[in-house]
Amino acid sequence: MRVVLFGVWLTVAMLLLALSFAPEEAKAHVLVTSRSGEATAVVHINPDDDPIAGSEASVYLDVKSGQLVNSEVDYIIRISKESEGNVDSVVATELGVSGVRFEYVFPVRGIYKLEIIALTDDGLVDSFEFAQNVSRGIGTMTSKRYGLAEFGIILSSCLIAVILIIVINRRSLLVRYAKARL
Repeated sequence: MRVVLFGVWLTVAMLLLALSFAPEEAKAHVLVTSRSGEATAVVHINPDDDPIAGSEASVYLDVKSGQLVNSEVDYIIRISKESEGNVDSVVATELGVSGVRFEYVFPVRGIYKLEIIALTDDGLVDSFEFAQNVSRGIGTMTSKRYGLAEFGIILSSCLIAVILIIVINRRSLLVRYAKARL
């Protein structure tokens, strides 16, 4: 009886674990590495790291390491919607010793690719790239669902649970078989 209850509990736990695998949107500050790999920066977007389509958003890039820190840098900002490929160039509204701040109005909801290119007086060129999901505001956004993958995760979790239940229920037979083989 105890083994059967354990098997049921294990099956329920595995199903709950399988159902909890859902992609989650990252919030807060994002650490990005430059294309060359020599510089890192922290990106923050107001409001709440989740911009609203149709409203102005402030994007901050604070360079934390690399040759771009404490040097005179000009920044070029390119923003494109991943599904369309149109590129907007944005002028930095505030340049600092360690980074840049600029304002941008994301026209509609969707996933945008942001590329911030840094040009130093010494001729050093480096860039930071990251994707930003704009999930609030005007416009429609289609999301990809990977139904087959989700089904595969649930099916494999259930299969593992069934195998564990069978092994636990037949462990005495397995022990006798192992002793007979010795």
